[in-house]
Formats: sequence, C-alpha cells, structure tokens
Amino acid sequence: MCFPLDNGLSVGGIRLNVTGREPDGIVEPGEEVDALCRDLSLDLLAIIECDSGLPIVKSVKKTAELYQGEYLSHLPDLLVEWNDAIRIGSAGTANPRGSKLVLASDRMGRIEGTNAYCRTGDHRREGLFVAIGPGITRGHLERTVSIMDFAPTFADLLGVGLDDAEGEPISEISMAARPLT
Repeated sequence: MCFPLDNGLSVGGIRLNVTGREPDGIVEPGEEVDALCRDLSLDLLAIIECDSGLPIVKSVKKTAELYQGEYLSHLPDLLVEWNDAIRIGSAGTANPRGSKLVLASDRMGRIEGTNAYCRTGDHRREGLFVAIGPGITRGHLERTVSIMDFAPTFADLLGVGLDDAEGEPISEISMAARPLT
C-alpha cells in the first residue's frame, strides 16, 4: 500500500503505491488515496514512545497541501515530522545510551528496536551556527539571523562583492573579523 522514502531524520516521507503512478500501483487515486492518507495519519499520530509517554510523531502532512507544481508526483505523499521533544540516542555513534526504542499504539501493539542510525544532527528551523576567528568574541547573538545572510557574510569576509545576493552580512561577525587600520 505504501513505502518509506528517505527524507532526512527529522521528517520522514511516505509514498503511496498509487495506480497509474507506480509500476505496480494498487491504491486508486482520489477517494481511496485520501482515505489511506487520513488513516495513516491517525495511526501514526497514535504511536507513543513508552518511556516518556509522548507521541513519537509530531505531525503528518499531505505534501499536495503544502506544495504544487509539475513535479509534485516525485515527492512523498505524506511528510511525517518526528517529535523532537523525545531525545533518541544512536548506537551508531558509539553512544548507545537512549538508542533503544519502545513504541506502542492500540493498532500496532508494542514494538522494540535499536536506533543504529549514525547521523548526529539535523537541519532545524531554529538552527545553530558557530563562528570563530580573530576578533570574534565569545557570546551569542541576541537576534535571529537568516540563512540568506551566510553567503553575504562569507563574501564580505573574503573581500568579494556579492551584489545580487539576498541577505546582508552578519555585522557582528564581519565587523569583528576586520583588522583595525
């Protein structure tokens, strides 16, 4: 009926085996796809992580409700956002503490497994950046910086113009890194 698509660790992808789109499709477009998406969403949202009692899934969204365009059919049908309030360790990073997962729901019962995935971080909307170098002092910024500001900052540090770029140099880094004349 469906299969997982690797979409990164913080948001998983599910693709339905849709008739006419997949080579051996069995789910009919339209009402059957909508019903399956609804049922899968409810089932996923009902799964809890047993140690904390928290849902393992934060949200499930239909890709077609978020995006549009001629290549929409290349994307997963559902995006599953995992609950990042649950800290999951990884046996693959030589730190097995917390790598054992016990999940349960009324529909699937109880399952146990080990997280062997070895990636140590993920892209997050509220991400982190670190700058180090001459003139840059220890501390943190009191404001939010756009990802669009990184390229202009790097160009400014290298003394290269980047006139058509969106964003502005991060002044706290650019100004601190300039030698005094």
